[in-house]
Amino acid sequence: MDYMAALGLLTVGARFNFFPHEIIDDRIDVVTRGFLGLTTACARCHDHKYDPIPIEDYYSLYGVFANSREPSLDRWPVIGTKAGAEDVAIQKKLT
Repeated sequence: MDYMAALGLLTVGARFNFFPHEIIDDRIDVVTRGFLGLTTACARCHDHKYDPIPIEDYYSLYGVFANSREPSLDRWPVIGTKAGAEDVAIQKKLT
């Protein structure tokens, strides 16, 4: 049995009429709120004295998301029951 990887959190979110800057900003907001428990809305435009995320860090994340591409519809990531040879080699190296 194969399972589809649960990557919809970022790829099926809001589209903002296909404005790429707004889409990337929303993805940064989702990731930082979900995984860091922080908001980064202020860091998009300016720094605060006691804010843990400076504007440089925000735009570093922006660069990561701007250079990330969504897979085409015919190549969705699938988690198979059989690990590939590369996965097995990595697991052996780690253990």
